[in-house]
Amino acid sequence: SLELLILTTVLWFFLTGSYDDINAPTQTILLKLFSISVGVLHAHIAGKLLFPTVDWDATTLAGKHYARIALYTILPFAYAFAG
Repeated sequence: SLELLILTTVLWFFLTGSYDDINAPTQTILLKLFSISVGVLHAHIAGKLLFPTVDWDATTLAGKHYARIALYTILPFAYAFAG
């Protein structure tokens, strides 16, 4: 998926040492991309393990569905701002 591609690309920058050669604003963007990608992957794994799949064609959503939707918004936000 796109998140894994972003994660491995940024990790490559960190592990090869080329991260130090990048200017500060780009470093900040890379760190935010990395944090958000980890947050989305964390939300995806937690959602798969803890909550049922959301059926978007259903007329009503259960509380468990709302919890899974909240994971996909709260975890990336928390990773982006809290690190």
